[in-house]
Amino acid sequence: MQAIRLHARGGPEAFASEEAPQPRPGEAEVLVRVHAAAMTPTELVGVPTWTTPTGEPRRFPIILGHEFSGEVAAVGDGVTDVAVGNPVYGLNDWFGDGARVEYDVARAAEVAPKPRSVDALVVFQNLYFHWEVCHGDSTIEEEMSMVLVPVTYPYGHSAQIIKGGHTETSKQRYRCQQTHCPHRSFVLEPASHGRLPHVKAQIIEMALNGSGIRDTARVVKISPATVMNEWQKKRRR
Repeated sequence: MQAIRLHARGGPEAFASEEAPQPRPGEAEVLVRVHAAAMTPTELVGVPTWTTPTGEPRRFPIILGHEFSGEVAAVGDGVTDVAVGNPVYGLNDWFGDGARVEYDVARAAEVAPKPRSVDALVVFQNLYFHWEVCHGDSTIEEEMSMVLVPVTYPYGHSAQIIKGGHTETSKQRYRCQQTHCPHRSFVLEPASHGRLPHVKAQIIEMALNGSGIRDTARVVKISPATVMNEWQKKRRR
């Protein structure tokens, strides 16, 4: 399998992209086929990177990057929480090898199944890590680390979500790429609480039950103008 490893203590220049033996899961362990892994520059100066839990130097080669997502490729004895083929994500032991590999071993307790109700969105989260590695005739000039961030589409279900710029207040905006999405562009935390889908639904529900504008505004914790605006939208539909 392919792996990015360190054979000596150093910085980005010490990384080598090379073939490595594929590990096998032991008891209570799982083998994960890695889809995405994250690494931060602080790992290069972290104590667990270079020493064992007892303080002795770790043996080389060393693999970094301990946050990962992927698919279970094999399970060891005693593993019952996940099965082969399950999509998972996790965080493995910082004193052991990381996940900047094709296949990573982790304890079963260190991984969790991806919730069916959550769309996992692979985004670049300011984890760009620039480095150069000479390996034969090839040079890796930039390695961009990725992290899986669960993003729930607030207006239904969609698995095709991408980043879509920022709002005027610098909030991250997301975009649904599927044509059936009722709202193609959205933010997870809008500036106005009254713009949230579940809040709008609560406004209409209270109106149908006979609640007035001020009562609704007080319960939902929004302005009376927002309640009235939502009522007017409902009448026009």
